[in-house]
Amino acid sequence: MRLTPRDLSLLALLCRNTVMSFEEVRLWVFDGKHKATVCNRLSKLEQMTLLRRIHVGNFIYKHNMRPVGVVVQITKRGIEVLKRCGLFDERWKTEPVPVNIQSLIHDLELNQAVRGIVERLPGVTCINGKHLSKNGGAVSSKIPDAVLELAAADLEEAKRLGIVGPEVAVKGAASLRVAVELELTTKSDRRYREIITGYRLSREVDRVLYLSHDKAVFRKIQSVLAGFPIKGEIQRHSGIFSFLPVSAIASKNVQGMSGAVPAGGVPPPGRDGMRDKIEAGNVHQKLSEVS
Repeated sequence: MRLTPRDLSLLALLCRNTVMSFEEVRLWVFDGKHKATVCNRLSKLEQMTLLRRIHVGNFIYKHNMRPVGVVVQITKRGIEVLKRCGLFDERWKTEPVPVNIQSLIHDLELNQAVRGIVERLPGVTCINGKHLSKNGGAVSSKIPDAVLELAAADLEEAKRLGIVGPEVAVKGAASLRVAVELELTTKSDRRYREIITGYRLSREVDRVLYLSHDKAVFRKIQSVLAGFPIKGEIQRHSGIFSFLPVSAIASKNVQGMSGAVPAGGVPPPGRDGMRDKIEAGNVHQKLSEVS
């Protein structure tokens, strides 16, 4: 079977996000085509051992049923295909990242949150935190859920959206590194103090963006920052930390995504050249061993 540019886009997106739900694949890669069409193509790619499907069923999250059903993950062979095609980002792990059922809802929601940011900020690049390594052995250090590299051209729009504070500036052609933390539940005060200290001392990121559905999470973090309980309105920014409801940056095309940009996925022409590489006429020659 010959691989298509869409197949390669799917493999790159799976590698970048580490795991995706079937519905994310259907809407973001197959433009919302019928489920039978998507299943048929995924089955063929699975037979080629380029990806695997994992049946996970439904999840109970905050007393609500969350139907997930099937998640999709790239395999070692799929990663090798990306390398041969020049589509592999050297920052990505060279082995598939294990699927953690305990954090699966968090991982899928992170996909959608990052997708929303990418839609609004064309120059942003993103690396999933599962591709990053922990620097040093300090207890206070923490690997972010994701890291955004924000170009100077997108800074004003990022300020308008509340992703960074109004006082932030980018010098010259440098980009701003923003750690993303998606908080679905609260942590202990002690753990937040450790994380906050780690970020304040970090040389790896310039800013931290907290995302959540729950204002109580923001209130708790801001109380730790202030050193006393915070009441009243939540602040949008506090020092290097920004706080944004997930709904403020949720993907504009969750239900109908034809033509949308994937979350941290394969960009359109002009972003970083990956789409041009995928659509190059000689790409199939590099895949002779797996076609």
